[in-house]
Amino acid sequence: MGFSQLKKKYAHFLKEDCSINCEFGWQRLIEDFCAAVDLVIDYEGCETPQILSMKQKTGILMIDCEGGDNLVKEIIDFTERLSYNTCEICGKEGKLYASDKWAKWSNYKTLCKHHAIQFYYYEINLRKGNK
Repeated sequence: MGFSQLKKKYAHFLKEDCSINCEFGWQRLIEDFCAAVDLVIDYEGCETPQILSMKQKTGILMIDCEGGDNLVKEIIDFTERLSYNTCEICGKEGKLYASDKWAKWSNYKTLCKHHAIQFYYYEINLRKGNK
């Protein structure tokens, strides 16, 4: 299912102008996220959240949401954490890579080794919360 089909299927919580700006390697994560949120809305009767955007930022899937309950927030957090180890391009197991050896000024992506080599990215050991 493509991102446009996903937006139609889950139009009740994916705002019409919701931007999904990431590679297709994370499509499965996003599909599973939407299915989980839909179940919470149907079976838990929570306030319907409004997903404003889903995008790659510093190698991590970031989901911007208004409303919803704590369970929806946990699903968002879980999905974002899954993206830490999922190649943005193909969906296989991945790690954080940088486009430049000087990680401080670099573009970050979560990639499998194959795609890191293909796009000339360098392995780094930085993650949100690491020092």
